Amino acid sequence: MKLLAPGSGLLGSGVLAFAACTLLLFAATIGTYPLPTCDESIYASSAVALLEHGDFGVTLFPAGDPFLRDKNMVQFGRAYIASLAAVLRVGGIAWLSARAHAMLGWLLAAGLAAWLGVQLHGRWAGFSVALLFASNTKAFLTAHLARPESWTAASILLAACAAVWLLRARAPHAAGIWLAGALAAWPADFHGLALVFTLGFGVAVTAELGLRRYAWRSAILYAGGLASGLAMWGWLHWPGSDPRFMQQLTAFNYSPAAAGGAVAASITNFNSLAVWGRSVFWTSAGPISLVEAALAVIGLAWAWRSGSAAPRVLATTAVIALLAYGFAVSQRLVQYGVLWSPFWYLLGVGAVIDAANSVGGRFPIEQRVLAGTALVATLLLAQLFAAGWLSYRYRGGNYREMESKLRTLVPAGARVLADPVWWWALRDGRTFLSEEYFIVTLQTQHAAVRDFLGADSQLQTVPALVRTLELLRPDYVALDNALACQDGPGEQTRALEELVRARCRPTGTIAGAWLGDAGKSISQLAQQTTVYACSG
Repeated sequence: MKLLAPGSGLLGSGVLAFAACTLLLFAATIGTYPLPTCDESIYASSAVALLEHGDFGVTLFPAGDPFLRDKNMVQFGRAYIASLAAVLRVGGIAWLSARAHAMLGWLLAAGLAAWLGVQLHGRWAGFSVALLFASNTKAFLTAHLARPESWTAASILLAACAAVWLLRARAPHAAGIWLAGALAAWPADFHGLALVFTLGFGVAVTAELGLRRYAWRSAILYAGGLASGLAMWGWLHWPGSDPRFMQQLTAFNYSPAAAGGAVAASITNFNSLAVWGRSVFWTSAGPISLVEAALAVIGLAWAWRSGSAAPRVLATTAVIALLAYGFAVSQRLVQYGVLWSPFWYLLGVGAVIDAANSVGGRFPIEQRVLAGTALVATLLLAQLFAAGWLSYRYRGGNYREMESKLRTLVPAGARVLADPVWWWALRDGRTFLSEEYFIVTLQTQHAAVRDFLGADSQLQTVPALVRTLELLRPDYVALDNALACQDGPGEQTRALEELVRARCRPTGTIAGAWLGDAGKSISQLAQQTTVYACSG
């Protein structure tokens, strides 16, 4: 199908109109959907550390047992933190500036997906893939969060563009082949999870070049570029990292069943992949998410049967990355599904076009373009409606107003203990003590209550709580229904609340941010935050 067919001007206008509607919806919801998360503060504090101190440390966390937060923060992508720091330097250290950075990654990923679609299937398909990806509910949510997934998706797509160029080039220069391999390792410098895609590109591209085409020189050059990219990534990340921190990080992210050995850990990880898939293809947006799943299935089948090198390599890369993620990584976030979404849309749209050309040959090209456009337009409108509905259902209040009220309750120069989400409001002119500080200090004070859970720990906990508050010496404490980034309310939250009420006096309350029980179920800002004065 070609866009340059009768009526293409109208089609182009429709594309621009839909893109404009998507951007307008994004702009209207960026300040309320979703409310700030702890992770956004954590990543941003690392970017601020780079601006102010020249390292990648996270000032929200103390260094020391049991969490061993590393000043080097080896798991943070250097390219991601550096780019976020650049945006914060230009736009100011503000929540919306960080989210604008995520939006730029979203737009870049959509643009690269469009380029790939044009190269593989034509201009009509390129626009379709870009719009389907950009309006996908997971991508729409991810673009609202100051997290690395949108930029990671863009870097993965850049590596895919380089691979497609290499496979289609008649006589690629050695430097170009080497650079294409190096780009396959670059996504890991935005998010360590992208190493599974580095593995996928390495296997798929070198196998295509060496085993299918017998172009061993190109295969070796590509592998060499990939290896040099990985070496550079390691050099940027590892120096200065505490070995104990690496052990703790590995145990948390990759080996949940370490006691049973690597095999047991891998089986446990893989068994959880089905639950993650259900979240990605159903829970995230209901039946509309099934469209992406259907495109993934038919796209993979088409790619491996088409006889075309580029779709086959992209399909193999995505599947290898998915299997590696399933076996090696234990964290299951819906946002991670965004990294695979462009592949499913690229392959699925190609399969639909191929099927339309095969069974619809007796129909004029104009009718086929019209039918395909109607199908894509229906899917796009459904996705845009879903994104709008979710952003309305889980919308919050005006965070900037809450920031302003919190600053009036906590005067400049004070030491304040609060959730990491309030870092944006309280970092400037005050000593901000994240509740992570409280947890770490508490656990250090009393190893017997390291996890601080269970009904039998209360008698041991109270003295440790008192000692922890005495060590941290907060002038103010801001409490809501959860402690730090943990789910709440739990025993630790209730115990701290009782102690603070006994030792401090309330000075004001910030109304709950979320509207409706659906929002309250997923945000620790869901209920009111009360500020207590503990000195003076």
